[in-house]
Amino acid sequence: MRPKAAVREVSRIRGIRSSVEALLKEKSNVIGSMIGLKSRENQLTDQVSLVVFVSQKLPADKLLSEHRIPDRIKIKGMSVQLDVLPYAGMTFQASGPFPDGSLTTFDGIEYGTMTAFARTQFEIYGLTCAHAVEGLDNNAYSPSPVAIWSPTHKKAIPVGQSAIALAGGGAGVPGAFGFSDAALFTLADSSLRKRALAGTQIPVAAPKFGEPVFGTATSGAKVGKVVGIEQRVGIELADLVVQVTHPGTFRGDSGMLWRNAKGQAIGIHAKGDGNGPGVGSGLTAAMSAFRAAAGLQIAFINP
Repeated sequence: MRPKAAVREVSRIRGIRSSVEALLKEKSNVIGSMIGLKSRENQLTDQVSLVVFVSQKLPADKLLSEHRIPDRIKIKGMSVQLDVLPYAGMTFQASGPFPDGSLTTFDGIEYGTMTAFARTQFEIYGLTCAHAVEGLDNNAYSPSPVAIWSPTHKKAIPVGQSAIALAGGGAGVPGAFGFSDAALFTLADSSLRKRALAGTQIPVAAPKFGEPVFGTATSGAKVGKVVGIEQRVGIELADLVVQVTHPGTFRGDSGMLWRNAKGQAIGIHAKGDGNGPGVGSGLTAAMSAFRAAAGLQIAFINP
């Protein structure tokens, strides 16, 4: 689907999404939806659709006819393509075993991944997920000590404290749809400040369906593909959904910056689907980089 056609289809789906969800909510296992790309035979297409999340995907012959989800549904004279995707839930990915990586943050309880440096009008900071710097009081809005793991010294070295946070649920409207989960922390460490001040700015871009994205997290380099936007599952909302290549993301990867092939910032990774311990997450959720930049009034700076 051409970019302009995809934009028109997103707008059209937004207009009837609530009505479609109201019709589908009584069907067996339906728990939510997102605007995303339709899959055929486990391969992503370029067709923008309303992807319906189910707690368990069953063959059509195992469902009563009234519980089957059609390929397309028509409401108010408009039709929308549907797809079905099993969904096991997502959890924040901030903590884990003691990691080894120059971008690893530690608030005294949980590990995360530093997103980037961040420049405001007056100061330079470190940036990561808000839930990764909540500290002992479990509050992103109160100051907590922040350390960064040093591969050279093999320990977490204090670098500052959390300073400004965006945290909470989404409004469910375009431009402010999903959860907010980003926070700035001060850089008292002189070597980090020097790196931050010398860093180049990372441009920010809106995600495009199907585009590959790349990131570096505590557990290593990641490759993914944008498969959805404006995800809604119950009361949980997310700006951006990324399908991550095996082995996926792990606890400790929260805060990783997703970039596209041009190096532009797309989103800040925060959640992964509910797999068992030691098993990576293939379906993940992120906060829009645009929203983080606007809400914190920052420019992203290469780490």
